[in-house]
Amino acid sequence: MGGIDDEDEDEEIMRSLDTNYAWDQIRESQVFLEPPIKTIPPSISSPEEETMASTEASKKDFVRFVFISDTHGRHRDVPYLPKGDILVHAGDFTNVGETGTIEDLGLYFREHVRDQKPQPPSGTVPTQAVPSFSCPAFRNVVCVAGNHDVSLDQDFYDRNNLRLHRKDYKFDPTTAESVIRRDSVYLRDEFHLLEFPIDPTTADTDKNANSNVHIWGSPYTPEFYDWAFNKKRGSPIREIWDKIPSKDGDSSNDSNRHPKRQKHYEKHHQPVDILITHGPPLGRGDLVILNRATKSRNANTTRAGCYDLLRAIQDRVKPRINVFGHIHEGYGVTYDGTTLYVNASTMNVNYEAIHLPIVVDLPLAVSGYSSTSASPSVVKPSSLFRNLGTDITSVEEWIKWCRHHGHEFVANALQERFPATNKWFGGELEPPPDMFFETLADILGYCRRNREARRKLAKMVFHMYAESFSKEIE
Repeated sequence: MGGIDDEDEDEEIMRSLDTNYAWDQIRESQVFLEPPIKTIPPSISSPEEETMASTEASKKDFVRFVFISDTHGRHRDVPYLPKGDILVHAGDFTNVGETGTIEDLGLYFREHVRDQKPQPPSGTVPTQAVPSFSCPAFRNVVCVAGNHDVSLDQDFYDRNNLRLHRKDYKFDPTTAESVIRRDSVYLRDEFHLLEFPIDPTTADTDKNANSNVHIWGSPYTPEFYDWAFNKKRGSPIREIWDKIPSKDGDSSNDSNRHPKRQKHYEKHHQPVDILITHGPPLGRGDLVILNRATKSRNANTTRAGCYDLLRAIQDRVKPRINVFGHIHEGYGVTYDGTTLYVNASTMNVNYEAIHLPIVVDLPLAVSGYSSTSASPSVVKPSSLFRNLGTDITSVEEWIKWCRHHGHEFVANALQERFPATNKWFGGELEPPPDMFFETLADILGYCRRNREARRKLAKMVFHMYAESFSKEIE
């Protein structure tokens, strides 16, 4: 579904090199469906209802992924993450490859992973403790680098470090990569297998059976202002995507292959369930605003996504999820009936960490290495005020909640702006979670120049959002 018709070679070259031309040619054939949504219910009124809801949510016939990207050294501005099974970071975790940032990111990952005792890197201290309700949360962290993570691309860094850093600030790419691999599953055109036990109470299967999720990760993007992990459009970037295993690839037995090598081959040449790429495919969360200073509806825009990546996804790889970042203003989710495309950029176009982590449940297969065809679902709380983790029914209770959880600045702002109104507590008047921050910032008068106030407000919204997931899965 949503595939691209074959064209002659000259036409394909034009599409590869000119994204706007390519999009004009193919957009009518592209399928955009409403993404499947799983809604966290509003708060419930009795212990019996809570037990029933928790039991239903705890049936582990899915894996919960939490997606973030493009934190650019400001991961501590997102101290609260929704509970899930696997955290995925789609790259650009630094500004210009700072190894100190990578060290602290590793600590941040360890703080959010089950059964890990976070220890600060030598000579450093953590900049902020993570709240106990959301830590530990994840079984593991999977990530790729991005074009800003220059110290992880040694060839690029050896050629460009003096342009990017002063001589005495040169970073060691070997150290950078060893640190990120120590604290996460770091993928550089690599495959990773996640194994999850199947709950025999939810599926007719052996009690020791596992379900597997196959992940491929790549840091590369088409050439973009001469940054790391860049490949020219056309055949150079196509060679990167050609490495990704095909959905219908041949993993059958080869009589000439040693049995041990055959087993390894079968395990590592499976259809990809989740494709992590730092940049987007063409037409999916890739629209760039070129003249950002203007608010005109006729603002100049361009498509920054990769045509060849889109072809690989829709014609050959067909993953259930493609998660990426890179284009901050493209944050959000689209769906073509086969693949869920997730732009998980945490920062907006003004480099403020305000975009909420995107949570997706991936249904599990029930046997062997095969993938289920069930669609992934985007998970959203029906309300940030009333859910399994929070029950706020008035502005007064909201202010009390903020003070109790250390958001004193926001509590004072709410008290000043909302002395006697409960206008947001009538149900439909509450903005959806992904519009909550900007709506509240506008009401409080926090324009983009007031970055510190907006940063504190965003932390409060991250906290409310994360807490709405706190009892949804255990």
